[in-house]
Amino acid sequence: MQDAQIAEIYHLAEVGELESEKGTNQIQTLQRLGDTRWSSHFKSICSLMRLFGPSCAVLSDIAIKGSTSSQRGDVTYALTHALSFDFVIVIHMMKDLMGITDKLCQSLQQKSIDIVNALALVSTTKVLTQKLRDEGWQSLLDQVVCFCEKNSIHVPNMNETYRYVIRQHREKDYITTEHHYRVELFIAAIDSQLQ
Repeated sequence: MQDAQIAEIYHLAEVGELESEKGTNQIQTLQRLGDTRWSSHFKSICSLMRLFGPSCAVLSDIAIKGSTSSQRGDVTYALTHALSFDFVIVIHMMKDLMGITDKLCQSLQQKSIDIVNALALVSTTKVLTQKLRDEGWQSLLDQVVCFCEKNSIHVPNMNETYRYVIRQHREKDYITTEHHYRVELFIAAIDSQLQ
């Protein structure tokens, strides 16, 4: 992972896309996922997004040089999914949603919490989540497209008819790709969170 990060830093420096402020460009590791804390999931997603390129480079290396065929197959499968538009949009969406709810979750885990403040935090979280639902789609899509272009991930044409892997109800045959991602994924996930 460290070698992959160093290679990415050199590449970004060569193409002029590297920030050079104090404290930037340090070698990092992926955040381990914790079992119980919502915040650990949020940190893991942020860490994976930050280290996406080096993580994919490591997976690619294991897919080629793995010690067993089972290991190579598992890693190839994981890498194929990581390099898909579906994965990228979900990870960005979850980062945005979890970023809103993270402060509430941290507050609710305090040993001494004032119920009035907790209710105010719940209310604020709901307002911010609703704002994301109402106004956040285009910003999310722009971030995802930029991320995909940076990482050479195919971006589907949002105006084309969406093709389900498993044929669903007949009336869904003619929805656009954008409708699928915006309504059936983005809005559905936010509505679930709001409930």
